[in-house]
Amino acid sequence: FFFFFFFFKQKTAYEISACLVGSEMCIRDRVLTSMVLAIKYLDDLYYNNSVYATIGGISLDEINRLERHMMGLLHYKLHIGEEMFLQYVAGMRAQYERMVEEKERLAESFKELSKSFSEATSMSEVATLPSD
Repeated sequence: FFFFFFFFKQKTAYEISACLVGSEMCIRDRVLTSMVLAIKYLDDLYYNNSVYATIGGISLDEINRLERHMMGLLHYKLHIGEEMFLQYVAGMRAQYERMVEEKERLAESFKELSKSFSEATSMSEVATLPSD
């Protein structure tokens, strides 16, 4: 039983190409190209690349180039086994849990900071009241 998964097999943008680092366009291009490859791999009927290029807002030549480039990066292997997929899912869950913990920690810090600010503001108002 195999799950199919399309996502650069844990390659970083820098490993793929130094010019992709920090580029917002590369994210759109990678997602679009991944979706095109996934559709072509999983479906018997699919649109031609000119449709996907129009949807993605890039030229036909560019989508063709991106598709060839990504296929090369993936060594023309578009499927992974269940074990690798489950490892990826476990990693994503762990990352999500870390993000939730960080969010809770930041929310608590913000509450403490807000309380301290309120107390400091109250004390400064008391200090500036005129005496009789």
